[in-house]
Amino acid sequence: MTQINLNNLNVFYSQTLIENLTLTFPGGWTGISGPNGCGKTSLIHCLIADLRGSAETSMPHQLQWNGTITGPSSLCYLPQLPEPDMEALNDFFYSGDNDHGRISSLLELKEEWLYRPDEISQGQKRRLQLALALAENPEILILDEPENHLDQAGRELVINTLRQYEGIGIIIGHSRNIMNSLCTSTLLIYQKRWHFYQHGLTESLSLYKAEEKSIRKQREMLKFDINRQTKQLNNYVRQSAKAERALSKKGLGRHDHDKKSAIDLARLSGADKASSSKVSLQKKVISSSTAVLGDLQQDRRWKMGLTILGIKSRRDRLIHIPSGNYPLYENFSLDLPELSILADDFIVLRGANGTGKTGILNLIHQRIDPAVPLGWIPQELTGEEKEALLNKYQQLDQREKADVMAYFSRMGSDPIQWIQQQKGSPGEYRKLLMAMIFLCETELLILDEPANHLDIFTIEVIEEALKTYRGAVIMVSHEKEFCSSMINRVWSVNSGRLFLSET
Repeated sequence: MTQINLNNLNVFYSQTLIENLTLTFPGGWTGISGPNGCGKTSLIHCLIADLRGSAETSMPHQLQWNGTITGPSSLCYLPQLPEPDMEALNDFFYSGDNDHGRISSLLELKEEWLYRPDEISQGQKRRLQLALALAENPEILILDEPENHLDQAGRELVINTLRQYEGIGIIIGHSRNIMNSLCTSTLLIYQKRWHFYQHGLTESLSLYKAEEKSIRKQREMLKFDINRQTKQLNNYVRQSAKAERALSKKGLGRHDHDKKSAIDLARLSGADKASSSKVSLQKKVISSSTAVLGDLQQDRRWKMGLTILGIKSRRDRLIHIPSGNYPLYENFSLDLPELSILADDFIVLRGANGTGKTGILNLIHQRIDPAVPLGWIPQELTGEEKEALLNKYQQLDQREKADVMAYFSRMGSDPIQWIQQQKGSPGEYRKLLMAMIFLCETELLILDEPANHLDIFTIEVIEEALKTYRGAVIMVSHEKEFCSSMINRVWSVNSGRLFLSET
């Protein structure tokens, strides 16, 4: 079988995530996108469980679904967090298999990575993880946010490698670059509803927005018509009541035969039914318009946009690090020039995967004066960090929790769903952390790949919010367009050294 068929699939996780999903994943690449927490990864867990006949160990036990899923059972799934099996990689590198050599060459893998697994970057782990998946030659390959952590060169390597895959490919993600380059169809999921397009991500989003705009306009026109029709109905009701009073014999004298005869004649002619007929007909018109309005469903979208509370430091310089060679990890050091971050700096730190960018941010975080209020968004949250984040949220008072959830919703996620579950996707944990940081007055934000795990709409919200942030920013980002207009300094890591430049 060269396709995956879904028929009337419903997915539940504490509440309904996806309703009545019926579609076909053909051969080639299909993208799945939508807001964080909409059910993308949950849908994949359902596919895996039904096609393989066994669930992923990471699948939440509360996840339920019904409907029909058919397709090949040979599949490989790469989760959001890259954790390649180092023992399997050893077999991969030294198997002597020509296909393994081809994959290794396409992804530019290095055997030396095997001997320093704690030092290789998340982007390098991603490429290693993908190599193991491709080596299995599965009929179905599912990648969950493969763009995370990859530098631009790494993304190009991955795209060129995946172009050669001939099975059924599914990419969950938000990267226009990867999804536009590979995907010929896109599934968008919003608030239980789904939309399927035979296009890449950018064109699919444009079509979706145009459809939503058209539906919104139609709904507005229908609401206007229903309001007008209701006013007309009220007029008919008043006319009917007036006609009924005019044709009533109540109050007439016993001998007022002329008036009684006139009323009888009017009733025989149907004059007493004309007004009530108009009322009945108008009610049917309103009922029909209301039914059409009900059929024109529009995806509910939280009002988005927020302000990052920040203050410009009174210090001219937030941190100063003398030039020298600094150990960033075990057995890894970097030559750094004299470094400083000024109160109004917006610095982007660039370089290939594994060159020490995160290590530089860690160095700044460790050496900065504790009196400087700052916000730190790491590249990934560990399980312990997620637990600590939840505990910190739980310790807030009700007003503070309400403020955090307001910011959470302003980044496009459902606060009610979060409150009910108290757990979510990596993107939702990231939003919770950002909400708690952005509500504090900080002088410096340290952002390590801030767009990781975030949906497209949230990335746009964060970018707009950073434009008005009054503090300093230093960030690692592989998204060239992200905040490009605000950057005033670029730090580039190359050949074991850090180079500084102005923009």
